[in-house]
Amino acid sequence: GKSYHLPGDECVTWNQYHEIIAEAIGAPKPEFVHIPIDLLYEIDKRSYITLINFSYNNIFDPAAAKADLGYTYR
Repeated sequence: GKSYHLPGDECVTWNQYHEIIAEAIGAPKPEFVHIPIDLLYEIDKRSYITLINFSYNNIFDPAAAKADLGYTYR
């Protein structure tokens, strides 16, 4: 009756995530342009889900899965 998050043990930023993906596919390292989410929303109301999603961190903890299931990230 429980659900679990099964992330790895390492947290990466969105910048690091996109750099890792670029390297994996042989693309050049991305150049980032950071736009405040509230400004993006003012410009385009369709970005509402992005506004909600990035208002919170997206760090997930596998501790419960480790304790209850013996989960180990591979």
